[in-house]
Amino acid sequence: MLGYHSEIKQPSTSVESLKGAAGIIFSDGPGLGFAKTKNNLNEEILSLEIPILGIGYGHQLLVHLYGGLVGKALIGEFGPALLNQNLATYSPLLLDVEETASVVMAHQDEVLELPQGFEVVASTKVCKYAAVQDLNQGRFGFQCNIEAKETECGTAILENFARFCGMEKNWDQDIVLELMLAKIRFTAKDKKVLIFLFFQALKLETFFSGLLFQWPPFSGGLFCFTLNRQAQITGQSLHRCSVFPAWNRWCWPVLHGSD
Repeated sequence: MLGYHSEIKQPSTSVESLKGAAGIIFSDGPGLGFAKTKNNLNEEILSLEIPILGIGYGHQLLVHLYGGLVGKALIGEFGPALLNQNLATYSPLLLDVEETASVVMAHQDEVLELPQGFEVVASTKVCKYAAVQDLNQGRFGFQCNIEAKETECGTAILENFARFCGMEKNWDQDIVLELMLAKIRFTAKDKKVLIFLFFQALKLETFFSGLLFQWPPFSGGLFCFTLNRQAQITGQSLHRCSVFPAWNRWCWPVLHGSD
């Protein structure tokens, strides 16, 4: 985990609720295609003078809202792809990222034309605008799934975005998880605990699956179900467990510079 405090917000959230935010991420969508996905974004969010990063559907939405063109790709991409940097353009989000990096793509729509002020910073073999930016406004978009563990440069890109937002490490996963466990133990006491964990991001699934074994056992016993984004459900009898909010692709992480 990156170690930055974030909150999950609905796209329709008020600007007032984002007070103190250092940056915003528009997450990926449900895979229905851009034209079939309802946009209920509060567009006043775009007026905030803080960086915004769009990923997947969020990348397409960001470009669309600034006047660019999004439509059906001539060739969709599903699976591994090579992201090639445009070396003529500097991007702070691609620092310490290889000139050609392996990423994961999953899209049938794509950006076809850029808005005024935006520039292309990376492409794949068939996706010209795989990564774009408007540095003056602090707007960035990546078509690839940088949150997926198969995108090896994803962590570096997110770290670079947090750095661009001026953030410092301010979130300790061990402390947060221990507080959650204490609350569960107080509520459950000697009862059996049943937990369902739903993951859209494979990095979260991998991380928490290993972490669940690190905590003291519940006296009443524990059974945990893990549901990943491939809609496969597995059951594991665990000695130790942690609980955290379910990931919702329709909610967007908001990075905060303070606790």
